[in-house]
Amino acid sequence: VSVYDYDGKCSRPGLSGQELMESVHGLADAYDVNLIEHSNIPGTQMTLDDAQSLAARIGGAMADDATRGVVVIQGTDTLEEIAFFIDLVSGHEKPVVFTGSMKSANALYSDAQGNIFGAACVAACPEALDRGVLVYMKEQIVSARDVAQTNTARIDSFQSCFGPGGAAVRGDRVVFLRAPDTTPAYDVGKLRARMPVHLAS
Repeated sequence: VSVYDYDGKCSRPGLSGQELMESVHGLADAYDVNLIEHSNIPGTQMTLDDAQSLAARIGGAMADDATRGVVVIQGTDTLEEIAFFIDLVSGHEKPVVFTGSMKSANALYSDAQGNIFGAACVAACPEALDRGVLVYMKEQIVSARDVAQTNTARIDSFQSCFGPGGAAVRGDRVVFLRAPDTTPAYDVGKLRARMPVHLAS
């Protein structure tokens, strides 16, 4: 979640994980949050190595019996790609929920705090089990395998490629209207080399 620099006229990472948690009203009262600060970089700088490292951190958190779910907060520029990758390589029963904000944390119409709280609601929800990696933005829940960012400025940018996904958060209540999809996970930990890919345009 970025902070807008009004002097430099740009957005940049400006809050620590702890500061983000403290900015979300009611979060600490509603949930027992164990904060893990994996990195604090713009979404545009996320790499495949970062994604693989993130997958390992998520796996470590999931191994704790006390963990009900994991929320990943990251920059929206690569949120759909990283969430999709994590869904491909992780087969966790417990929910993994990606979120971020389209507006900076200090913007007038920021969606940061609401998205973080809503993502925590989803991660703690028993109905979110066995649904793969999810993306939560603006009260909507979308499968990481279906999600697409449709606009770089609107707070309702993240949508399902296949229309309404039938899942949402209403206040502190999580609603799923359809059964979860079952998809395989791939063990990329066994890969030792990368194949070159050539793109022509």
